[in-house]
Amino acid sequence: MGKAERQSSKSVSVQQLQNQVAEFVSERDWEQFHASRNLAMAISVEAAELLDLFKWSADSDGIEELMPGLRDEIADVMIYCLSFATSWTSKPSNILMEPTPGFEPGTFPYQIVFGPWRIRPDLGSASRFGRRPSIYG
Repeated sequence: MGKAERQSSKSVSVQQLQNQVAEFVSERDWEQFHASRNLAMAISVEAAELLDLFKWSADSDGIEELMPGLRDEIADVMIYCLSFATSWTSKPSNILMEPTPGFEPGTFPYQIVFGPWRIRPDLGSASRFGRRPSIYG
């Protein structure tokens, strides 16, 4: 998306997006297919399609060539995530703002973990090519 295009885009809240997706699904009577299991599988499939775009890409220099497909696949993942949240009658913004176990305030302070992976005695045996530290202890 070009700079002019970004500037002219109107801002939309997550709740507005969720409502638009829910309306789209309802108009087509697709709720019957939107069991949590089905939506979780759809998210996984669309995420795999996003990853597939990078299969033979060695670096980010060619990202502009991938942009049309990237936009489509990112939109698909987001739409299914919004539908999944709707199926639980949850607000995505609430889900994102709730504390995630292992990522409470003070966990992984930037003064300690900033930068590339390296062996850190205070983080266990984590290294760039070794085991990553567990966020659960």
